[in-house]
Amino acid sequence: MKLNWTTTALEDLADIWEFLEEQDSAFTADAIVNRLQRVAQELLELPEIGRRREDLMPGVRSLKSGSYLLFYVIGRGTIEVIHVLHEHRDLSAIFNPNP
Repeated sequence: MKLNWTTTALEDLADIWEFLEEQDSAFTADAIVNRLQRVAQELLELPEIGRRREDLMPGVRSLKSGSYLLFYVIGRGTIEVIHVLHEHRDLSAIFNPNP
């Protein structure tokens, strides 16, 4: 199985890093983003560990890491990370911008 990151998910990670660096430090930003990347890698071992999130999008799952949620889709031989978001974000608005 292979792990893929969408452009959106990579932008989410960059936004998280920038926010944490501004609010705390580059050290903290590095530590949290690295942890999120490790958690995503661990999905290769147990891809179905995440909670189904059909309420947001068909086929999507989420896995919590600290205050963040990794959203991903299991495909044929791949896991695609589609978003990485803080748990307090308005997830419905992000996944369904035009209801």
